Amino acid sequence: MGEDTIQTPYGELRATALNEMQSSFDTRHLLGVVDALDRFCAQWKGEWRAALLGVHSMAHTVINGAPLSGRRDEKLSEWRTTRTSPEGRIGPQRMISHSDE
Repeated sequence: MGEDTIQTPYGELRATALNEMQSSFDTRHLLGVVDALDRFCAQWKGEWRAALLGVHSMAHTVINGAPLSGRRDEKLSEWRTTRTSPEGRIGPQRMISHSDE
């Protein structure tokens, strides 16, 4: 014998699971996650954009022979190994690196 189910606009749910969620889950937590994601994206958008434009500038010079622009003291190898996010995760350089895969 199966459990009782309730039909919702998004599909069928077990009645006991739905009752438990209705009594214990605050959907405002999801809105908090959306707000946190918005803050994260706003913070990193500028940083990632600047970093990727810097890599483009270096690559454009090295690959296409374009004149130097931007910082001249920065090295591609140093950028790849030293740029990480505050949490220690690999930053934008992971998107362009294939040497360690």
